[in-house]
Amino acid sequence: MAGSRRTIKSFYGASGGSIATIAAVTLPVIVGFLGLGVDVATWYVERRALQTDADAAAFGAAIHYAGGGNDLGAIALAEAQRNGFGGGSTDITVNHPPVTGPNVGNAKAVEVIVRQPAQLFFSRYFLDSFLVSARSVAAAGRTGEFCVVGLERTASKAVELSGGSNATLGCGVAVNSQNPSALYMAGNSSLDASPVSISGSYQLGSNTVITSTPDVNMPPVEDPYEDLVAPTPSACDYTNASIFGGTISPGVYCNGLDLKGAVLLQPGVYVIDGGDLKVNAGAIVTGTDVTIILTNTPLSSGGWGTVGINGSAMVTLAAPSTGPWAGVVFYGDRNAPASDVNLFNGGANLQLTGVLYFPSQELQFTGGSAVGGAVCTHLIARTVNFGGNAIVKNNCDTAGTRHLGRLKPTLIE
Repeated sequence: MAGSRRTIKSFYGASGGSIATIAAVTLPVIVGFLGLGVDVATWYVERRALQTDADAAAFGAAIHYAGGGNDLGAIALAEAQRNGFGGGSTDITVNHPPVTGPNVGNAKAVEVIVRQPAQLFFSRYFLDSFLVSARSVAAAGRTGEFCVVGLERTASKAVELSGGSNATLGCGVAVNSQNPSALYMAGNSSLDASPVSISGSYQLGSNTVITSTPDVNMPPVEDPYEDLVAPTPSACDYTNASIFGGTISPGVYCNGLDLKGAVLLQPGVYVIDGGDLKVNAGAIVTGTDVTIILTNTPLSSGGWGTVGINGSAMVTLAAPSTGPWAGVVFYGDRNAPASDVNLFNGGANLQLTGVLYFPSQELQFTGGSAVGGAVCTHLIARTVNFGGNAIVKNNCDTAGTRHLGRLKPTLIE
């Protein structure tokens, strides 16, 4: 027994130096791994925060692109910084379309990658630097599709259906007014449209029909043509023009334009500087790739003008599908007085392909046809009034018009 104890003591005496050496070597490794675990946990928290920044940046960039904007990198950086991202411009990459992942080449998607240096506590002893990164991909689609927009923000009857009128729309109606009677339907009128979005609310008369329940207290729909500005002509090409049949050319028409008989408008931009555009009873007016602009400058003495189309006239006009005035068949200067009214009273004889845009004036519309004719008509005005039987179609893929709808960003990766 005594011999056994001497053997154990002998073993410990012989191995003590080795154990101490092993402990000296392994202890820093063990501590290093524990420290690395702390760092990794910290990096995980940092990455979660960075992911929020990446999502916000992708959302913002996708919305901006869908609205026709550029500078996606600046927008993405601004959105990321608003959510707490502290990196500089070199720490964020925006790819449109994405260059990695399942949405490579998807023109509707925006890829955002954000990076920032990780905090190094214990790991700084064996790492010079480490980047934490996060990636997000978003696309902004549109909810609903509108073809009628009342831009006025406060007035009642911003969109109105007169008594007995019937509006059949292949799209939705947006009313930006916050008034309790922003959408007003007089007795015996009907509205076939979806969706119906109102910033305020609506008032219905007796025996009215509306096919979809309006969404009230909604944010206003953005004006997609807000960037367009009426040109400022330097000279008049025609003055006090009254045309009875024949072909006319684009140019500057000072003090109004009066059309009678069968008139063909050659392609181009027609600027009516002062005075009205009148299409008289029995007139037949046609033209493709045509934009008609109403403005008022010191060149003319006609004052602010409006459009007046007689109910028995036949008007078939189509906007250009490309170029600076793509999709615009009528444009009213945004500086025109709010009291003016533009009358489109062609009934089934009124075939207008493109947008009728009068941001500061009222638009009264009775037109369209159930078969043939125009397949894309958008009505955007300060206020819109439907009379009689109005039919509006929204098959606008090739018409050049800009989309009207609310943007809804979606994270797709």
